[in-house]
Amino acid sequence: MLTRYYEHSTGGKTGYTKKAGRTLVSTAEKDGMELVVVTINDPDDWRDHKNLFEWGFDEYRLTKLKQPETGTSIIYPLTDKEKKAAHSVTYMLKQQEHQQQIGTDVYYLDKTRIGSVPIYTVPEEPTLAGTVKQVFDEIAGVRLW
Repeated sequence: MLTRYYEHSTGGKTGYTKKAGRTLVSTAEKDGMELVVVTINDPDDWRDHKNLFEWGFDEYRLTKLKQPETGTSIIYPLTDKEKKAAHSVTYMLKQQEHQQQIGTDVYYLDKTRIGSVPIYTVPEEPTLAGTVKQVFDEIAGVRLW
């Protein structure tokens, strides 16, 4: 499957047991989105995996969800319908001395939690370590507040 049957395939492992029958775990990547398919007792597993990957890549898009007040964001695969049900809630922690994390933005799809991003304070005097951390956090999607 890796080289011949599906151009987006990135890996896979076949198997067989008497109880499970023919098994296959495979991965694929397209446009930055990675998918995993697992089948058990499937006599046409390679074709089914290819069809499931194509369905997943057609139905889902990597979507950036952003919390407008704090500026944090996550990237999550969603259908067009799910985009309308995605939202975030900000939870602030009780402030304590020398505490860097002051809260968390939690992202939901309907009532299911799909991700979270911590919210940090900005140090009063920037340090080299703090500046490096801030650059890394910005790249990773964590917004300092």
